[in-house]
Amino acid sequence: MALEKLLGRDRSSLILLHPSSLPDPEGRAYGIGELGSEAWRFADFLFESGTAAWQVLPLGHTGYMNSPYQTFSRFAGSPYLVSVERLLEAGDLTVENHDAYVEAARGCAGDRADFGWLYRNKLGSNWDDSNAVLRQAYRGFKSRPADDARAARFRDFCDPEHSYSGKWLADYAEYMALKESCGQRPWSEWDEDLRYVERWRTSRDAVLERTPSLVESIEFFKYLQFVFWEQWEGLRKRMRELGRTIIGDIPWYVGHDSADVWANREVFDLDSDAMPNRVAGVPPDYFSEDGQLWGNPLYDWDNPRAVEWWTNSIEHLLRLTDLVRIDHFRAADSYWKVPQKWARDKKNARNGCWAKGPGAALLGAIRDRLMTTKRIVADSPIPIIAEDLGYLDPLYATPEDYPEHFAKENRFKVDDDFRALMKSAAEALGAAFDPKTGEYSTRKGVDLLLAEFSLPSMRVLQFGFESVVPDEQGVSDVNVVVYTGTHDNDTVRGWYEESLAHEANSSQEGEEKIDLRIDRALECVGISAGATSSENGTRTRDVCRDLLRIAFGSQSVLAGAPVQELLRLGSEARMNLPGDCSRSWWVWRATREQMDYPKLSAELGALNRISGRFDRRLHSDIAAVSFTKT
Repeated sequence: MALEKLLGRDRSSLILLHPSSLPDPEGRAYGIGELGSEAWRFADFLFESGTAAWQVLPLGHTGYMNSPYQTFSRFAGSPYLVSVERLLEAGDLTVENHDAYVEAARGCAGDRADFGWLYRNKLGSNWDDSNAVLRQAYRGFKSRPADDARAARFRDFCDPEHSYSGKWLADYAEYMALKESCGQRPWSEWDEDLRYVERWRTSRDAVLERTPSLVESIEFFKYLQFVFWEQWEGLRKRMRELGRTIIGDIPWYVGHDSADVWANREVFDLDSDAMPNRVAGVPPDYFSEDGQLWGNPLYDWDNPRAVEWWTNSIEHLLRLTDLVRIDHFRAADSYWKVPQKWARDKKNARNGCWAKGPGAALLGAIRDRLMTTKRIVADSPIPIIAEDLGYLDPLYATPEDYPEHFAKENRFKVDDDFRALMKSAAEALGAAFDPKTGEYSTRKGVDLLLAEFSLPSMRVLQFGFESVVPDEQGVSDVNVVVYTGTHDNDTVRGWYEESLAHEANSSQEGEEKIDLRIDRALECVGISAGATSSENGTRTRDVCRDLLRIAFGSQSVLAGAPVQELLRLGSEARMNLPGDCSRSWWVWRATREQMDYPKLSAELGALNRISGRFDRRLHSDIAAVSFTKT
């Protein structure tokens, strides 16, 4: 099994926690979880509890709505995660500046990250915010003498030939500096000499010569990436010493207002004004009659640069992590595209069509690149986890070709290229297409990619309990990652309370109760029902414990949960609600009091031991079974 080879054992566990959700160190306040001592403490907790892996969300520089899945660059790290504590230790910050920031951050709620406050006080919108702590640190760093060792490392980091930053750093830093000088407007609203990257590159030297403030901003954003890299490398080294694995995450799409699109527009499906011809989303379904309109530009898969750019991004992320989860992996097989004019005018995803994804061409290119760079060796699996969740509806060449039993709303259009492949029964569609019926099975298309490249996929218990199929929880699957829930789900406690409320208000006859489904799942993994009785005879349940035991007791090689389940938190700790822009998401943080590491380590360690997932091997113990280059 691929996961077993990648992890070096047949049963392991993970905890999902984005660094922004870490608590503050004892006695200090920083406004957000950072890559400082608390991140190292969490790594130690994973070791002590025998938990093999730490899974994080995308690490990029977040912007509008704070989503790590909509960043200014796929390659750059988030400045908000940079540890102010470590900048003090490195000598970039004075004690006075550090302490003033900590004192100001004490006014922030300890269980929420206030990104508006962080934007003003940590990053700064421009040099008018000169007291923003990262700008103070930059100026402290720039005062170092030229022969200083860290100054030399920074110069090396900025070298176009640097193995980590060379291919993307200049584009990112210039994009962010220009965006700052243009009042943070999207690049599509900049003057033409800046909006078109070719023109900017032609005039860059002359512009910088007469605009020293722009030079300083570019250097500032390079510095932010340098210290992010320093701190992340330190944390990753600690994780390696402890024999722990880091699982990263990469979104399928990128935002239009990003350095990715500004500097690489040939990779994307754009018009002559560099605006998207079509945008991403998903069609209407049971949960949303309008579908989900994401608005991201689509890739131009006819251009070889698109595959090359994707392989660059995977190679880059695997310099930061050990495995990568690809979000919305089903788009490798097929993806929904919405005309830009419809999206702009109607603001929904109803009017779209399916297109054929890059499939094996992309995954094969990723495998070849990782072998060429010796990130993997021959016959070893690709260190990728495929998020293959969601509706995978069958497709036909035209809505009229669907069998009669398909409802009108489930008869989708496909684009001209996809239709031509179906009509000609092209070999490119493979075994997912049935020439007798004319049906293309998107589920089979995804499964064939998983099988061809030995990619593990995902199972989410909450979705399983909501299914009408009794064993849909996936507890018997092996080469998968089983989760209680993900960042897009409610917490287990919140989900369970909502399920009970639904049952109390439901008039549907014969509907199986959620407690019975949980009891049956516990029995599937050999555990007696987890419910108890209170003094008055009312049935109670530690539902977080029960779903943790189901996930960890499953047959999967890797199982885990968001840290909120260990903390028994309700919907107030939910990380995200897909498609909802009415509230602030991505802001939840654990408090110092909640993260009682000795208590949590004892509980999680016992769960790992009982389920055969306890792993306290150090790096030296597992190096011999590693299938990837470190």
